Amino acid sequence: MGSLDFIFNYQYNEITTQEDCFMEKSVTQTKREYGSGGIYQINDNKWVARISLGKYPDGRRKVKALYGNSESEVKRKMKAYKNDAKSFTPAEVKKKSLEEFMRYWLEGTKKNTLKSSSYDRLENTCVHQIFPYLGWMPLTSITPDEIQMFINERSDELSYSSVKKVYEALNAAFRLAVDRQYIPRTPMVGITLPKPDRNQSDIYFFQEEQIKKIKAEALSLYSTGKPRYRLGYAYILLLNTGMRIGEALALEWSDINFEKRTISITKTLTQVKSRDGSEGKNYISVIENTPKTKNSIRVISMNDNAYEALRKLQEINGKYKYVLANTKGETTSHRTFDKPFRTIQKNCGISPQVGVHSLRHTFASILFKNGVDVKTVSTLLGHSGTAITYNTYIHIINEQQAEALKIVDNI
Repeated sequence: MGSLDFIFNYQYNEITTQEDCFMEKSVTQTKREYGSGGIYQINDNKWVARISLGKYPDGRRKVKALYGNSESEVKRKMKAYKNDAKSFTPAEVKKKSLEEFMRYWLEGTKKNTLKSSSYDRLENTCVHQIFPYLGWMPLTSITPDEIQMFINERSDELSYSSVKKVYEALNAAFRLAVDRQYIPRTPMVGITLPKPDRNQSDIYFFQEEQIKKIKAEALSLYSTGKPRYRLGYAYILLLNTGMRIGEALALEWSDINFEKRTISITKTLTQVKSRDGSEGKNYISVIENTPKTKNSIRVISMNDNAYEALRKLQEINGKYKYVLANTKGETTSHRTFDKPFRTIQKNCGISPQVGVHSLRHTFASILFKNGVDVKTVSTLLGHSGTAITYNTYIHIINEQQAEALKIVDNI
């Protein structure tokens, strides 16, 4: 068995003979240098390089497809792919560090299977929370005791959710190393995470008096009559719908039905790393048509405050595509939207100032305090299940149960 067949036996993009026939009709093959592999131009802005990895037992071809925006880009990817394959043969893997293997794992198995925003988060976890501490260690000699000590130390400095991300990244990478027969067993067996310690400070929401001040400040005017905050009504909208920030920033006027008083959530705006150096920016805004979970795609009914807020925003941005467009008619970035909200809190005397996401938590807390059940709240928030809602807002639910018991005591 050749080295490429062995290395990529578990990770490939499969293209059948039937699909090959279709591709022959839909792409243009360009002349290429000898030995460069199959490189094709699909359209004006898309190229693909295909590397043959042999055949399956049933005769179907194993093919790895690499995509790019130019011929030179896919050539670079093909070269890097082949070099990685040579570097991670079983004979060579003993020389590799955990960081070298996890970078190989990120590029080779995760980059093409995750959304850009999800990949950015995973990469940041590895680069900032794993590599500085364990990255130098040889892949084949890391022990469960060393992993457990590392997890314990990280738990003293990071939140439970951050430590869990570290654990999940290590677990997935070591599982691949076992699958590829680089190591006989994973050192993640028996590793325990600290118990989650969710308290009220983890989930911040505003109290009634604070909400009144925020609403008044968000809608305040200068002496000239001009709004102090151009998108001030947007914060009122979030407070009354519980939308995620990305969902609100991706809203188009076509998603709004004033007659039926509904808002359709079908996409989200995310900030991802600009890996091709677009416009010299480190991060760029990208509309993703697949929100966070399948339950994120939902229809929200407007209450009177949400309806009024959208009508006011229509007066400001009705000529643009996006409900919360900036002055140029483009999408507003998360940072640009968050900054005025912190100013609003500062002017209200609220300290510390927290992000816009706290409005979503406030929306949920108001629902719970008014006796709305967990399932309904979960549906409105677009959570993947009631367990997420319950675990996130457990302290509020416990408070409501305590209040209920006081009523029982007074019967």
